[in-house]
Amino acid sequence: MVEGRKSAKASGSERRDRIVSIDFSGPGTAFAKVECQIPPRYFTDYLTFVKLADGWRIVSKTFHTETH
Repeated sequence: MVEGRKSAKASGSERRDRIVSIDFSGPGTAFAKVECQIPPRYFTDYLTFVKLADGWRIVSKTFHTETH
């Protein structure tokens, strides 16, 4: 579904995404709250990160979406 979806730019929609917060619980773990738009859908994502030898990686994602 995601792979076949048009990008916001290709659809003529403006993106206004923002990082709401980042919480580091130690040198190798973090939790982020992010708001993003793919109109008419508006998402709040909760991302859990872990730092590996080659950089930070998202290991889980939970989200809420609303349609306007």
